[in-house]
Amino acid sequence: MSVIFSYGDVSSIAGSVTRTISVSTNELTLPSYFTAFQLSLDFDPSVVDIVSWNIAESDPQSIQATNPTTPELASETGSFRVSGVSLTGIAPGTNFLTLTYTQPTGANPGFQFSNVVIDETIALSSPIVTTYTNPNQTLPVTGEPTATVIINSVIDSDSGLYLYGLADGTAAFSNTVASAGDEVTASDFVVLKLSSTNPVDINAVFASGLVSIDMQQVGTNGVVALEFTDGTRSSLSFNTASGLLTDSATIDDSGSTDTGASGSSGAGDSGQVSDTIPDGINLGTGTIDAEGVEVDAWEIEDYFDAGSDALVIYRQRLDDAVAFEAMAADGTLRGKFVGDGQSRTVATINTGSLDFVVDTPAGVDIEFWGLSGNASTGRASSYLNGLVDTAYGTSPAIADIANSVKTAIAKMTQAHSGENVDLKVIMPTRQINGTDEISISAQGSGNNVAAVALSGVEDLITTSGFESLVAVGPGRLQISGSSPANVFGDGLSQEIIGGNGSDLISGGGGLDSLTGGAGSDTFEVGFSGTTLIGDLAAEDTLKFSLFGVSSLDQLASRIVAVSPGQQGLVVQFDSFALELVGYNDLAQFGSAITFG
Repeated sequence: MSVIFSYGDVSSIAGSVTRTISVSTNELTLPSYFTAFQLSLDFDPSVVDIVSWNIAESDPQSIQATNPTTPELASETGSFRVSGVSLTGIAPGTNFLTLTYTQPTGANPGFQFSNVVIDETIALSSPIVTTYTNPNQTLPVTGEPTATVIINSVIDSDSGLYLYGLADGTAAFSNTVASAGDEVTASDFVVLKLSSTNPVDINAVFASGLVSIDMQQVGTNGVVALEFTDGTRSSLSFNTASGLLTDSATIDDSGSTDTGASGSSGAGDSGQVSDTIPDGINLGTGTIDAEGVEVDAWEIEDYFDAGSDALVIYRQRLDDAVAFEAMAADGTLRGKFVGDGQSRTVATINTGSLDFVVDTPAGVDIEFWGLSGNASTGRASSYLNGLVDTAYGTSPAIADIANSVKTAIAKMTQAHSGENVDLKVIMPTRQINGTDEISISAQGSGNNVAAVALSGVEDLITTSGFESLVAVGPGRLQISGSSPANVFGDGLSQEIIGGNGSDLISGGGGLDSLTGGAGSDTFEVGFSGTTLIGDLAAEDTLKFSLFGVSSLDQLASRIVAVSPGQQGLVVQFDSFALELVGYNDLAQFGSAITFG
């Protein structure tokens, strides 16, 4: 076996025991350092309560995605899925997952692990159940025989995957070739289950007027097609590693379709889903997934390109909107929110790493890129600069703009020096014309930072929950809320509006309009172009970003002219200008001035 399970005792009180279960690679079969890992876990939530988890403890810079996102939610559902990427590599034999859990005294709950992949190696060919008293399924010393099952019928096969009916009334997948009447090793067969504790009753299926049954292997699923005497046709998708139902659809003789996905829940979940349309309309009608549901690439390929290197893919239906996310083996992610094409959407996106509340007008989509979890500022900076190089290329005509974006990235990196950040790139786009407000609120508790592409829409983009933002391209960006935020613009013309906190707003160049809002704000100026400051007050600060200028006398020597402007006083310097709204004389000036 390529992975090893180990248990530890933490504490005990009357009626309850707290323990840990850890997963590591087996040094004998996987002797090399590894960087990527994933696994699925199922357990009985009535017996086990997950307290916490520790993922890739040996690499504090590792990037992780879990589903559900919290131990509390995992304890409710009885399932847990983790994918992770180590930036430094994990030594063979080192725990890459440790779960702390409580159980009733005297119980010996089983944990079923499946879909265990280390780098590109399938570490478990079939699910394994581990317990405190028998952690690694070693044979009992009493010499008890290996558990077996009896084949009742060979139902169908495709591409080396066989669907069998077993003598106990269940059905199972296997890659083992067998015939009716054979007694075979149970561990070579994966029983099909409607839930973690409810196996498929094959006898009940046959008794329901079954006319035909066919099975086809599609990706990591076995899709079982059923046809009944009343004309009804059903399609059931089961994961070939765990046996769990992942998707289902029923078509009656009138042609209407009833579909549903395993894991969907929530108010308004009627199970009725209208046809999906690539333009973003009715992608999720009638179904709400409260959390991201893991899916295969083929299920969503018409709407979202997950990439061939996707380690895990999530989909979350949100009424008439839907969100997707794919995490790659290098820890990067890409995602997409497809809004309702006919009315405004207010939704909580909660997939593997995307954690946002969005409020969007009709016809607005949002593209996401980023890192799947917290990362060092160095890694975040390298990732963003790589995107800039890809987007702008090497054309000399736009080199100044590309460099201004990189300067903004450097300023954001400096603002979070020595910290880990949760980095996302956000780009709203429109399916239909219009101008409105797009609201995007980060819900994570870490250092949320983002680069926001403004040029895809004419709308005002309002954000909250971010410690720092890089504004990219011409457009309008507003900070909402009372928490202070840093906003770093590029060399194009932008309108940036602060919130109720003490914000730092750096225009970056171009024809910029900056408004601080409430609080003691700092406006960084001194870039090429003209910067209009809409509400410079005595409690605010002007920070001049000028090479070689470190005193008021040096700054004053670079003033070329002072004159009335359209909205206030214009102070023209040698290479840039300031327009101070509401001012008519420099004698009114009372804000602090700094240099840097």
